[in-house]
Amino acid sequence: MAVGIAEIIAETGAAVEVVTRWQLVAPKLQINGQFAHVLARLYAAGVTLTPDTYIKSISVNAVTLFNVFTNQERVVSDVSCVVIAGSRRSRLDGWSELTQSELLIIGDALAPRSLFEAAFEGRRAVEDIEEIIRSTTLA
Repeated sequence: MAVGIAEIIAETGAAVEVVTRWQLVAPKLQINGQFAHVLARLYAAGVTLTPDTYIKSISVNAVTLFNVFTNQERVVSDVSCVVIAGSRRSRLDGWSELTQSELLIIGDALAPRSLFEAAFEGRRAVEDIEEIIRSTTLA
């Protein structure tokens, strides 16, 4: 789940922002009663939560966000990693500006499959992201 990955990455010391076009971050967690618990953990980890917003574009070191209610754009600079958690179908259009070495495609973005494959690839991606963070902070 996206918020779990956000928490793990934030624990490495990286600045993390969860962006969703929905009014709540992780609304499905309300169903099982975990919403308040998870939000408290995200805030404690320093994660910024940005609802009502979607990613309009991603470039090599920046992300352009768009608020669906205010129609305002905001550019986030110095971005070293973007994790996209979305619907259960592959949607790779719009990312052609990034090279294959800058783009890590996992889970349903690669191909709709089971939770097992998504969890495995997600954990492997977190390890890759942690290595990227370590290498950029040591450089």
